[in-house]
Amino acid sequence: MNRYDMWDSFAKTGRIEDYLRYRGVDIYNMKGREERNRNDKRRPDNKGK
Repeated sequence: MNRYDMWDSFAKTGRIEDYLRYRGVDIYNMKGREERNRNDKRRPDNKGK
């Protein structure tokens, strides 16, 4: 599947995983990173007190 096919798939479905596949991110092999950061409850939009 080439990049144009992946983009067309994302354009049809609008799914995040299709976009990440287009960008070259392997979403099915990210388990280790997710487990490592699971307890990190910080939110990037939190401005603090």
